[in-house]
Amino acid sequence: MRIIFALIIAMLCIANATKLENLCARSDKLVKECKPLTKPVCGISYSPQGEVRTDFINKCLACQAEKTEFVVEGYCNSYPKIGGFCHPKQTTFEYCPDVIVPTCAVFEDQSNCENPPCGYDDAINSCYACMSPNIAFSFTGNCHQD
Repeated sequence: MRIIFALIIAMLCIANATKLENLCARSDKLVKECKPLTKPVCGISYSPQGEVRTDFINKCLACQAEKTEFVVEGYCNSYPKIGGFCHPKQTTFEYCPDVIVPTCAVFEDQSNCENPPCGYDDAINSCYACMSPNIAFSFTGNCHQD
């Protein structure tokens, strides 16, 4: 039983670390020249009007942009326009308010998805939705509208 528990904790830590790698660190902004690697990312920044999504050729170029806080793999238009991305630091939250705002949480892995969003689950609010390391973004409302 202890071995299974330890494996679950290890997997959660690895998933958390992977998501945190998407953050743009201060050192990323100091890189003088990016390698010409083409691995498209959607750079996420925030303005007073809300979330701003910008396509970049790779993470290095995205993180050199002054306001980019984090990236998600692929082009921005490959994600639904509704809702917002979960900030990678949200997976480290230990507490969320118990305010009930029905939220649809969409899983990060959309690789086999022909018509996104494919994997999703209901949460009581966006904070709880984004605490999970495998959630990419969320939007207000229930996932399964009847």
